[in-house]
Amino acid sequence: MDPATYQEILRFGETVCSSLSCETVQKRMLPDFVRLTGGDMAGVCLLDHRSRFTLVSVLSVSPTLLYEIGEVSGPTECPLVRRANAVRFPVYDTMLFSDGRTYASTSQGAALVRYGFEHCLSAPLIHNGRLIGVVSIGREAGRPPYTMREAQIASHLSRFATIALANAEAHEATATATAKTEDRGPSVVETIRFSEAQRAAVRMAHRNVSAEVRDALSARELQVFELLVDGLTNAEIGHELGIALNTVKQHVRHIYEKLGARSRVEAVRMSAPAAAA
Repeated sequence: MDPATYQEILRFGETVCSSLSCETVQKRMLPDFVRLTGGDMAGVCLLDHRSRFTLVSVLSVSPTLLYEIGEVSGPTECPLVRRANAVRFPVYDTMLFSDGRTYASTSQGAALVRYGFEHCLSAPLIHNGRLIGVVSIGREAGRPPYTMREAQIASHLSRFATIALANAEAHEATATATAKTEDRGPSVVETIRFSEAQRAAVRMAHRNVSAEVRDALSARELQVFELLVDGLTNAEIGHELGIALNTVKQHVRHIYEKLGARSRVEAVRMSAPAAAA
């Protein structure tokens, strides 16, 4: 790697590590990820202990692309992310699909194509052995695929980004408020912070759930139902949504009554259109 690129990477590290706000770090990092790897768009997501989005930022693409790739199948179910997490190094589509198949043959790659992009590079953000986030960089259709050199650049950038985000997360967990006067970065970067209720609403909007189920349940019952389908206990649902255990039990009882189900298994089976028909 040439000295000029190394200097750019070092300046990137100084910039992102100077903030103790996760949102600011994300806003500052994306333009350099795009510029230094020759991308056309980028997105970064922070993940909780269950590998769900907590904070997402995007540049030059709609956040709904990350919803489709991440919230529907789960961020770690993307083949690029899964391999990148396993090898602890950025992975690009032609590296993984070199036998005649293409990334577009996967549900995640097909979503990328719908938004006008053809090639993708995923860089894992790994802290203390755990995947805490993912940076995804895309190239528009017709452009050449990524190369190992660009993967190496992304690897260096992601190491600094991991340090910055881990420090910011630790600070935000203990501080009552982060500094509100610092420069948060380019306004063209769009950032969304997810509560569990928002995550549940997004997943339910994309999940292939029957119209009958949607029409039968209230907004809160749909949130409870989504977590129930995901296998959470009543206590876990209450913790995720910030409501009392007895309130969860009441919602579950109402869900059973409205769907005509006698158990969780029956309720889950009724979630699919074919089951409800």
